[in-house]
Amino acid sequence: MSDGIVLEKRYTDRAYRKVLVILVILIVGLKYKFEIFRIPSASMNPTLLAQDYILVDEWAYGFRIPFTQKWISRWSKPKRGQVVVFWHPQNDYVMIKRVVGLPGDVLAFNNQTQVYFINGEPIQEEYHGIQGKQSYDACLAQMKSGDHPLLQNPPFNNKYQRLQYGVATLPQGKQHLVQIDNRTPKKLESFEKTLKEDEYFMMGDFRSGSHDSRYWGPVPLKNIYGPATQVLWSLSGRTQKCKGLLGDHSNLMRWNRTLKKID
Repeated sequence: MSDGIVLEKRYTDRAYRKVLVILVILIVGLKYKFEIFRIPSASMNPTLLAQDYILVDEWAYGFRIPFTQKWISRWSKPKRGQVVVFWHPQNDYVMIKRVVGLPGDVLAFNNQTQVYFINGEPIQEEYHGIQGKQSYDACLAQMKSGDHPLLQNPPFNNKYQRLQYGVATLPQGKQHLVQIDNRTPKKLESFEKTLKEDEYFMMGDFRSGSHDSRYWGPVPLKNIYGPATQVLWSLSGRTQKCKGLLGDHSNLMRWNRTLKKID
């Protein structure tokens, strides 16, 4: 009788250890598959706002050795229009931009017309903004009356009259929100660039407020972490003092951005 109890106990202990090992493997695996990044600037406005905390799928394109840029295996590649996190090709810091150009594409920009081209096809950018003394509410009403579904529920709330918002249409029909600042000098010179194998052209959605491939060139495939999939939470950065047990809080949650899918 005692031998049976001992054997059962040993079997139960082994089962618990196996379950524990499996749980540890799953937790570690998820830790390296998904990573959280904070958006530090406005270069991806209005899609991503400063102080957004986003989830990045680091296994979407392949598997790399954790904490390094060495890839062990790759099974997919970035697609046009995806928002991706990557290492800057000339420095050692991490950035987030949108994939606009793919390997083999010819990217061009006309400084006179302010139009971008991919393989001779223009990127259609239609902007709406506050004209003269037009109110912000009137501007939003005008945008919502447009044909683009992306403008029906704008993700921003910005009353600066210098800003204009719109929709960019990439080749194959991918659409996303864009923003420009009319006060920013148009310093970008005309260019034409043919992407080599495994090179990607990145641009920020805040066209006049993003330092990207237009200035420092394409990004190699090996530098790309993975696509940004979701805004987990977002902080407004405004100051508000909450007395009592809550204490002072310098950041307020943007609840409407919680668990928002990134397009």
